[in-house]
Formats: sequence, structure tokens, C-alpha cells
Amino acid sequence: MPGFRQLLLPACVGTLASLAPGILICTGILILAIGLLARELPVEAVATESPRPQTRPALTAWLLGMTTMSVLALRVNFFPALDVAVSALGAALFLSYVMIRWVGSADVIEGERVHLYLLGFVLLVFLHYLPIAAVLPAWPAYQLGETRTFKAQVSFKGGSHRLGACKTRIELDTEGLFSRWSICLPEAQWAPLQKGDAVVVTSASSWLGDYVLHVGRQASSHGDGAGVAGPANPGN
Repeated sequence: MPGFRQLLLPACVGTLASLAPGILICTGILILAIGLLARELPVEAVATESPRPQTRPALTAWLLGMTTMSVLALRVNFFPALDVAVSALGAALFLSYVMIRWVGSADVIEGERVHLYLLGFVLLVFLHYLPIAAVLPAWPAYQLGETRTFKAQVSFKGGSHRLGACKTRIELDTEGLFSRWSICLPEAQWAPLQKGDAVVVTSASSWLGDYVLHVGRQASSHGDGAGVAGPANPGN
């Protein structure tokens, strides 16, 4: 199926790169992929009278853009409000429908192929939702938000060495739409925390949601000096 072949090639390349154990292996995979695309790898079926394979630059640009946005979604500590989350879901549904119709225009959606397009639609909704809900509103929320602090508890501390994944990540038990927040922290904030610690979270809060600025261990009642540091610059 022409459309699915063009979607699957970048998806497989991105998956291999994200699972690579080291940056050198990952870089090699990406260079190989770029080289294949530069040579116009035949990822789409074309008419037999066509002299050479054809690709869709717009589709390739969309895939690269969504991949970049998805990586950012793993590192941006923004948690949308209910209205923003619902709006993002609606936008993801609409964009996914448009993409399915666009990709499927060269391959009629009928018969036994319908279930493949339904599966592709679900995957596209998942692909679109996180960038729209967690990345696009993050900067406006940071600019418009008012600083607030609240208490939470560390339920997990860990990280990953895979490309794109956060190497210093904690999960917090909080209240609200997303009761468990997965936050990517700079090393200075991450190192002192342990699972089960009570922490104070500083965020830029607005009608869009909460943009987390700082996470620090809650000051003890005995004055042992384990206080909360001031807000750090975002960009983690």
C-alpha cells in the first residue's frame, strides 16, 4: 500500500534511533535514513511508465516535524487544563482524519484495507495529541502564567539513556486532571530527590495549565537546612 509504506519507513527509522543504546549508533541510523531519502528510496508505488520513483516532500516534512515535536513532548514539563486537553484531542482527531484522507487518496479505502486505515487513524491521533496538548501551549502558558507553589510526593525516580528520552525523570502524585505528573528535571534538582520524598512544586499557572518551573524537597520542620531552592530557569 503506497501510503502505508511511506508512513512506515520513517516510523521504523525513528523507532530504531530511539532504541539505540548510544548516541553514535543513533547518529549512524539517522545518517543512513537521510541518505536513503536523498537517493529517493522508492517508498511509494508509481505507475510503470514513470521513469523513476517519486516521494512526497510535504509528507516527509510533516513526519520530521511530528517526530521533533514528539521528542519535545517528553521534555517539556507542561500539563494542560481540561479545556486545553479536550481541544487538543479534537484537533488531533481532525488532523488525523485529514492525513488519512490525504495518504489514502492514492490508494482507495475500501474492502479489506479499511481496518488498516482505522488502525492508522488511531496511531495518528496518538501521534498528534501529545505535541498539540503539551508542546504548542507550553510557551504561552509560561509567559501568561502566575507563579504558584503546591505540595506533592515523588512516586518514582529514574531516567533513560535512549535518544529523546529524559535522563533525569521523576513522577509526582498530584491533584487535578493528571494526578501523576512525569517531569524531566535538570541534574541539580533531580539528584537530591528520592522516591517517597515530599516536595514543593513551583509552576507558572494559567487557564492553559501548569508549566513546572522547579521541584525541590520540602523543608523539614526541624530546620535541617533541606529547604526549597528558588525557581530555576525553564528549558529542561
